[in-house]
Amino acid sequence: EIASCLVGSEMCIRDRSRPAPMHSPTQSNDGSTPMNNTYLAGIAIIAANYGEDHQLNKLLEELGEAVTAVSRFTSERTSERLGELSAELADVLVLVDQLASFYPDLPRGIDAYRKAKVQRQLKRIEEENAQEQKAA
Repeated sequence: EIASCLVGSEMCIRDRSRPAPMHSPTQSNDGSTPMNNTYLAGIAIIAANYGEDHQLNKLLEELGEAVTAVSRFTSERTSERLGELSAELADVLVLVDQLASFYPDLPRGIDAYRKAKVQRQLKRIEEENAQEQKAA
């Protein structure tokens, strides 16, 4: 079914009910986005092929690799290390997009937490600045 859909048309895969990717940090500097129907169809195929448990375990692996890449980049800020970091973070984001196939409410939850965490951190910064002004 998937092969015939891809050969004939992306419609049957594209039109399936599935959430959009959970993140937008992949936007390019000009504001365009590489997210397209081919990417989303690929995400759906990969998630369906490997299944929920496998991809959750894969996420654990990729998160570990991302931690290592951050550590390397922190100690050696070169373009090579930045490339490694980019690749590992991309792996994590691809798996996060796949998890949305299994957990349709996940994107909304992540989006809400991202917004709340930014607001919380901005409040902390404001409080820190106020304390520094009092101390000065």
